[in-house]
Order: sequence, then C-alpha cells, then structure tokens
Amino acid sequence: MQIRLTILLPIILFFTMPIATAETITGKVVSIADGDTITVLHDETQVKVRFHGVDTPEKKQDYGTAAKNFTADHCFGEIVTIVVTDTDRYGRKVGLVILDDGRVLNHELVAAGLAHWYETYAPDDRTLKRLQTEAKAAKRGLWSRADVIVPYEFRKGKRNGNTTPYNPPSESPSVRTDTTPAALGSAMTDAAGMVYITNSGTKYHKKGCRFLKQSSKAISLRKAKESFEPCGVCKP
Repeated sequence: MQIRLTILLPIILFFTMPIATAETITGKVVSIADGDTITVLHDETQVKVRFHGVDTPEKKQDYGTAAKNFTADHCFGEIVTIVVTDTDRYGRKVGLVILDDGRVLNHELVAAGLAHWYETYAPDDRTLKRLQTEAKAAKRGLWSRADVIVPYEFRKGKRNGNTTPYNPPSESPSVRTDTTPAALGSAMTDAAGMVYITNSGTKYHKKGCRFLKQSSKAISLRKAKESFEPCGVCKP
C-alpha cells in the first residue's frame, strides 16, 4: 500500500528504520477510549491503538475530558493511517496516528497542551520534546495550571490505593474544582483552537459566554465551523 507524500514527511522525522519496513494500518476510527487510545476498523477487524510517545490526562484528571474530545473531533469516524512502532503488553498497537491531511495527531495533542510527552517510551523524540516545551512556555491547556500531575503518577497513586481527591495547595479542601468545559482555562481554548457547543444549540461559543450551558461540549474550531455558526455575542 502506497502512503501519500504528505503522510511520509512527518513519519521520516520519527524513524531511523526504512519506511518500507514499518507496519501500517489504515481504517476508520470507530471508538475513542480516551485522549490517547482509539479503535480502528481495519479489514473488518477492530484494532485498538495506543498513541506513541504521548500520555493524555486520565478521565478523572483536569483536561482528561478535553483531551478525549479533542481526539474525537479530529478523527472519530474518519479514515486514519497508523504507523506502528510497537505492540504493548495489553496487545494494543502503538503508533503514530496520521490524519487524512497528513498531520500527526500525537503532535497535535502535545502542541495543544492536552498531552504529555511520554519521555520514557520516546526518549529521543525531539519533535515531541520541542512541542511540549512550547506548550509549557505558552501555558496551553494543562500547562495553565501550576499543579500538573503526570498521568503516570496519577495512575500509580490509584494502584497504591490512594483514592483521596487531589486538592491544589491554593484551594481549601472544601472547595470543589470546577472542571466543566466552560470553566477550563482560556489558554487551552485559544491555543488548541477549541470552542464550545451545547446539546441543543446551533452556534459555537468562546469559554465564558453567557449563553454557554453546563451541558456544553468542547470541540475544535475547525469542526465547529463545519456545522455551526459563530455566536454573535462572544464572536469566537
């Protein structure tokens, strides 16, 4: 199967092995487990794919839902190409997720501040290192917080039986952190190109718009423009 030149270019940056030897999977994305795990329908077989070199926040962490929505907005129902780098202990394919326009979704997540560079598994990946450095400097997404917890540490805490909710030092334990999409930091909204829609609305909004309800959902600006009109008040 021949891969388009637009797809090959970003892949070349990642691999020292010949591209011809890399396993590729092409198929429709049929499920989004979280920000860094999807299921692709390939030759009538569902293949679970873990994104190479990135680690998105867990569902119960800040930005976990935003990361999942970001991934869904970019690839759910779309045809993607997976350049496989490994198979993990759970039997999942690990690889780069290449979108139809040639962008690498692994990169997009880190650039948007919605994923960590997973240095343990991609120690020599200079692109992911650079994108994370830029996202941190710009305080995008999860980097807008001063109390970032790496997903690995969060998972380790759960395995050790630590189920106590995490309270940032600046908050009282009695204060519940608002993690609804409308309350997420503006850094993520602007840098990641995210806007918000409601279940019954026909327009998309910026964070904090008075017409935005608690049932709002984060969506990429690119996707929003395909089906919705901009709000006349907040003008995203």
